[in-house]
Amino acid sequence: MNHSGLNNNDMLTEQRQKRGIRVTIAILLLFIVAVLVGFVHKLSQPRVITDSELRLNGAVKLQKARILDNFQLVSDTGEVFHTDSLKGQWTLVFLVSHTAQIFVLPHYPL
Repeated sequence: MNHSGLNNNDMLTEQRQKRGIRVTIAILLLFIVAVLVGFVHKLSQPRVITDSELRLNGAVKLQKARILDNFQLVSDTGEVFHTDSLKGQWTLVFLVSHTAQIFVLPHYPL
């Protein structure tokens, strides 16, 4: 009887250890999933750049809108782009690179 009592005790201890291992693994998996969900959520949020960060990166943000004179540009496909194309729907951001190339990036007004 003594041996069967030890075997039952050993079996109970082994079952507790297995349950403890399962609980530990479940907690670790939940932690990993929580970290991944937080990471994906952070990546999906838009990056808001402050005015001071813009200045540190060399950008100049004009405080008030500038009125454009009438102009006309020809695209690489031969289409004409003029001032009226901007009315009511676009604003322009001019970027000048260190190689003196000018990039025009249209974006929706806020």
